[in-house]
Amino acid sequence: MPGIANASFPSFLARLDASRVHRFHIRLVAVLGLCWLAAGYALALGPLLLGGVSTLAGAVFGALLGGWVADRRGRIRAIALALVWLALGGVVAQLAPAGDVLVAGRGIMGLGIGAVTLASALLVGELAPKAARGALVITLASTFWAFGVLYATLVPVFAMTVLCFPILFFLRSIPESPRWLASRGRIIEADAVVRRVEREAGGALITVARVTPPAQAAASSAPLSRRLTLASWAGCAGAGALIGGLASPLLAVALCLAAMFAAERAGRKPTLAVLLAAGAAALFAGAAREYVEAIGVAALVVAALLAAESSPSRVRGRAMGLALALAWLVAILSAASNVPLVFAALAALGALGVLLLAPEARSRPLESVSG
Repeated sequence: MPGIANASFPSFLARLDASRVHRFHIRLVAVLGLCWLAAGYALALGPLLLGGVSTLAGAVFGALLGGWVADRRGRIRAIALALVWLALGGVVAQLAPAGDVLVAGRGIMGLGIGAVTLASALLVGELAPKAARGALVITLASTFWAFGVLYATLVPVFAMTVLCFPILFFLRSIPESPRWLASRGRIIEADAVVRRVEREAGGALITVARVTPPAQAAASSAPLSRRLTLASWAGCAGAGALIGGLASPLLAVALCLAAMFAAERAGRKPTLAVLLAAGAAALFAGAAREYVEAIGVAALVVAALLAAESSPSRVRGRAMGLALALAWLVAILSAASNVPLVFAALAALGALGVLLLAPEARSRPLESVSG
């Protein structure tokens, strides 16, 4: 039957998971990496302008709203909306006649930061082959963020606003997530996206293969697991406890790349637990804040990856948004307080929670992790 998956006709998601990294994925990371560059630029303005805390507060709500939009309207629309928020916030911050207006502009930019980082990482993870999912998401989140931080030291605020418009244009070359389409019952469109990816890898220009939906289709609509939700919250809260300011971009990138190799070889679970434990130990020992921050950035990237991989497609945006909102909220508390031992303990508890509750998603289809 055409609607039944079997060994002879692998589902389109199975074909997507089994694909190799090729020019489509390179373009995907390059275009969505520009979103992270813009977000890194906006976040780096915190120490330079008034209203740095309002940026983080905006990111809390941006993650929640961005996750909701990503689940209801699609990943692409969530990214586009977030870019509009970033551009609007940049205009308000640039033209602000007084401190209160500047704070409002920074808050709007925060909305864009929270939403665009979530939705772009979500889309890359859902389009990536399962063997390279961690590497592509971590590369997206680390290297382009660092370029954005460095970019902020070289060019004025309005440059970020200008950057958002060509990103919106390039975004037209990126398809919607086939996993989101399948979760909404749009099976033909989802299969068409996968065939497009296959054609860019050198597949046939025309194929008569049947449209075979995934055998784990029920997992896309499954309710959130309490255990997986708690694991995501533990990882993100622990990472947020280590972030109270702006890390050295070069050090953070180095740690993120090391975390990428570890996450793809040893697994997400041990990698995140080690990062959180190392950050907790550094806080307990009174290490320089920039080192703790860099560990926190690497931990947050892996925690976000784990949160995305632990949720069913239909609610993945909202689940990831809740986890990242918690991370941003804890980061605000960490930045506003002077009790490092409390946050060291929170990071240590996060490491323990990840070890006890988190699944291992390395090289597994997303549907098998969340199902």
